[in-house]
Amino acid sequence: MKGLNYNELHLFGIDMIFNDLNNYQNLIESFLEKQKQQVEKDFNESDIEAESKKADENSDAYYLHLIDFYSERHHEIARLFPHNFRASFLTQTISVIESELKKICDHFGNHKRQLFRIDDMKGTDDLEKCKDYLKRIAAVSFDDLNVHWQYIKHCKGLRNKIVHQEGRVKISDHSLVNFIRSCPSLEVEARSLNSNDHISFVIADKILIDNLLTASRSFFIILLREKIVYSDEDESLNL
Repeated sequence: MKGLNYNELHLFGIDMIFNDLNNYQNLIESFLEKQKQQVEKDFNESDIEAESKKADENSDAYYLHLIDFYSERHHEIARLFPHNFRASFLTQTISVIESELKKICDHFGNHKRQLFRIDDMKGTDDLEKCKDYLKRIAAVSFDDLNVHWQYIKHCKGLRNKIVHQEGRVKISDHSLVNFIRSCPSLEVEARSLNSNDHISFVIADKILIDNLLTASRSFFIILLREKIVYSDEDESLNL
């Protein structure tokens, strides 16, 4: 009786990881949304005005203070904190995708007794190194993977700008700038609109990473079920 097929086993593991990521994302997004609703409930202008009038002759100043306080709090809960979480979560998700792809490359290389490994590839982009490795060692064509691959690559580009450039993207980076401007989940920060050098972006909702997980699932399904081929004698993984 054959052992477990490695590709299906790996897909099962990836699906579990992605489900965990999705559950974690939904938990934090739900918490942030409830906090936002609570702040908006508290931010009742008539109540604030009534509270300020309880103060003495400084009621006008106190009223302005309360408005500033609640406005700042709303900005934090509705925009700043969600973006910070999504930026961090995007970084984590890209790391998982790279890690799983490297495992696939390493397993195939080991199975074929290849001395040439991922770490021997030139360059610093792990995604591109894995792509080149699979094209060389496993003869994988990326033609029917390209749509999913490009979405993953754009998201990694966002991740790199978040980690290394505080979310700033040079105008000359046309591919990434076009992705940002065409993606409904991404908003260009107003303060960067007048810059001739760069734009800065905010991740406005969870759909960006939802789509990244969906694209990555589809990518791994096609890769492992249609592209990575083991010979009859070695296609199974005996445990």
